[in-house]
Amino acid sequence: MSKVVYEGWMVRYGRRKIGRSFIHMRFFVLENRLLAYYKRKPQDSQVPIKTLLIDGNYRVEDRGLKTHHGHMLYVLSVYNKKEKYHRITMAAFNIQEVLIWKEKIESVIDQHQEPQIANGNKYVSFEYKSGMDNGRTASSSDHECQFVWPRDLCYVRYWRRNDDGSYVVLFRSREHENCGQQPGYVRAHVESGGFNISPLKSRNGKPRTQVQHLMQVDLKGWGVGYVSSFQQHCLLQMLNSVAGLREWFAQIDERGAPPRIPVMVNMASSSVSSVKTQKIDELSVPPGPSLDQTNAASRNSVMMDEYSDEDEEQMPEAEQEACPTKSDNDAKRTGGAPKEEPFEKIDLSCFSGNLRRDDRENSRDCWRISDGNNFRVRSKHFCFNKTKIPAGKHLMDLVAVDWFKDTKRMDHVARHHGCAAQVASEKGLFSLVFNVQVPGSTHYSMVFYFVTRELVPGSLLYRFVEGDDEFRNSRLKLIPSVPKGSWIVRQSVGSTPCLLGKAVDCNYIRGPKYLEVDIDIGSSTVANGVLGLVIGVITTLVVDMAFLVQANTTDELPERLIGAVRVSHIDLSSAIVPKLDADPSRLY
Repeated sequence: MSKVVYEGWMVRYGRRKIGRSFIHMRFFVLENRLLAYYKRKPQDSQVPIKTLLIDGNYRVEDRGLKTHHGHMLYVLSVYNKKEKYHRITMAAFNIQEVLIWKEKIESVIDQHQEPQIANGNKYVSFEYKSGMDNGRTASSSDHECQFVWPRDLCYVRYWRRNDDGSYVVLFRSREHENCGQQPGYVRAHVESGGFNISPLKSRNGKPRTQVQHLMQVDLKGWGVGYVSSFQQHCLLQMLNSVAGLREWFAQIDERGAPPRIPVMVNMASSSVSSVKTQKIDELSVPPGPSLDQTNAASRNSVMMDEYSDEDEEQMPEAEQEACPTKSDNDAKRTGGAPKEEPFEKIDLSCFSGNLRRDDRENSRDCWRISDGNNFRVRSKHFCFNKTKIPAGKHLMDLVAVDWFKDTKRMDHVARHHGCAAQVASEKGLFSLVFNVQVPGSTHYSMVFYFVTRELVPGSLLYRFVEGDDEFRNSRLKLIPSVPKGSWIVRQSVGSTPCLLGKAVDCNYIRGPKYLEVDIDIGSSTVANGVLGLVIGVITTLVVDMAFLVQANTTDELPERLIGAVRVSHIDLSSAIVPKLDADPSRLY
C-alpha cells in the first residue's frame, strides 16, 4: 500500500446539469501518486468513489470563494493540464485547511515533475499575465443589471529586509496633495496589507520562495452594503495576483528581470523631499548584485523605507575601519572599555507606576520584564563574522511603568515629584527614563523607568549618558517584537533593530541623577503609519521592547541590553492624566 501523505474530511463541490451547485462531505486521501475520496473513512480495501493518478502534468487551481446556500467555501480544483476533464474539485469552510491541502498536493506533483518542453523550446511554453490588456465582449445580458464604479487608491508603501533573508512589503492608505480622487472613481481605503516573501529550503537543487499576500481593505460605495459577497469577491481578485506566480517563474527563471512598475512622476518629486528621507532610501536598501536595478529605481520611487540599522548587511565605512582596533589615543583616553556589570539587587518595593506589573502569562493591561535571551545582539566578534548572540542579563532594573494621556504632548515627565526617577534620585540611584510619545487627538505616553546604583566611568552606557545628542542619536537602539498579534501587525512592527535617533525625533533631558529620552513616534511618517495600524488593535497585542546602546568597535562589543519590557493587551482607557509641574525647567 502506498504511503499516505495527507488525509481528512473535505467538501466535495460541484454543479449539476441544471446549473445548481451541490456539496457533500467526503473523506479525501492523498498518496504518493494518488488522490482519492470516499463516502467515509476507508477500511481495508474499500474502493474509492473517484481517483486521480497524479503525475507531473497535474495542477492545483485556486478557484477562490464560492457561496452555497449562504455558506462560504474556499474551492480547489486538481486537474490534468493535458486532459482537463480529469478533475476533482474540493473545498473547505476555512482557508487554512485549503492551503494545507494545496501545499501537500503541490509537493506530490513536484516529486513527479519533469522538464516540460513545448515545440522544442522549454522557455516559451506559456507565460502568465495578470489582468487583461485587450479584449472584446463575447455576450452580454441585462438580467439583474448592477452598476459598480471603479476604485482608486492612494497609499504609502514601505519595505524591510529581515535577518532571515525574508522581505516584507506593506501598504497603508494615506492622503496626498498630488494624489486626489479621480473623477468617476470611488476612493477605496487600505486598512493594512502587503506581501511577505521568504526563502524556503531548496527542493531537487532548485531554490524556492514563499509569497504570502494579505489585504484588509474597505472598498466604500453602496455595493458593499447591498451585495453581501461584493467585498469578499473583490478582495479575492486582489489576492489572486499571486495565483500564477509559481507557473510564471517556472517559465522565466533564465530570462532577464522584468521591468519595474512605473511611478507617478508628479508624486516622485514631492514625496522624497527631505534630506533625511533620502538617507533612509540609500541606507536601508540591502546590497547585492542582483538588486542593482532595484536600488537605482528605488531612489525615484514613492516607496518609503523603514529606517533600521541593518547592521548584518552593511556598515558605514568609518565604522568598518574602526572595527578591528581602536586607535592608541582612544585606548589611552578610555583606558580600554570598562564593561558594565549589574550591581547588587535594588529594593523595588519603594517604586510604583500607574500601570501594574503582572508576571502571569495571560494577564492583561500590565507589564512585566522580558527575558533578555528573547533578543539577539552583536557578539564580541561581530565586526569579523556578523554573528549575534542572546542578550542575557540587563544592565539596569526596570522598576516602574507609567501610562499617561493628555490633550497635549507630555515632555520631561521625570521632573514630576513622586515619579520613580525622583524616588531613585532621593536614594542615590541613577535612572534612565524612556518616554514613548504617541500622538493623536488624545496624546499618550508610556514611560519606562530603568534604575541602577551607579554608572561605570568610561563604559559605553556612561559615554551615552554623558555624551552629546549627536552621539546619542547614533547609538540608541530599540529592538521590537510582537509575540502575540495579527500577521499584519507582526510584519509591520518586525523585529529588526532600529536606531531611534535616526528614525524618529528624540529629545534628551539630563537631570542631576537621571537622563530622560522623549521619543516622538509621530515625527516619522513610516512609524506613524505603523502606529496607526497598531493603536486600533492594541488590546489584542503583546509587545516586547528592548533598549540598548549600539556597539561599533571590538572594545565596545559585545552589546548589552539596558533593559527589556513586555506590555500585554494595553487598554487605552486605563491611561491617566498626569499632574506635571508647570515649570519644565524645574528639577528635583
